[in-house]
Amino acid sequence: AITDIVSLITTFPSAVSMLNSRASTLLGSKVVCSLTGFFFNVTARMSVFLIALLSIERAVTLHYPFKELHHMRIYLSTVVIYLTLNLVLASLPLLFSPLGYYYLQLVGQCSWGVGDLTFVKTG
Repeated sequence: AITDIVSLITTFPSAVSMLNSRASTLLGSKVVCSLTGFFFNVTARMSVFLIALLSIERAVTLHYPFKELHHMRIYLSTVVIYLTLNLVLASLPLLFSPLGYYYLQLVGQCSWGVGDLTFVKTG
């Protein structure tokens, strides 16, 4: 639930910019853009990871329906390790990229390392 709430909050500025013809309405500030880009990357990856973890737990429970399983410590340590790794990966653009997170008008959100995207029609 926390991941969903943070994901909803971080997508709100992108939604406002999309409704305003992709103008950087709320994402014009470098600090706001960096924070939303950082948290959007973390929550998107974490949401997919948690869904995968719950699917694995459901499969194990269906395979052993009457066996009492004590995997809470393993699940919690897996989540903590993945969250730590995810936070380190999402903070790399803030530490090493000359641009950090910046507003990319083509997609209407803050991104990093993409550069200027230009699409050329071929054929």
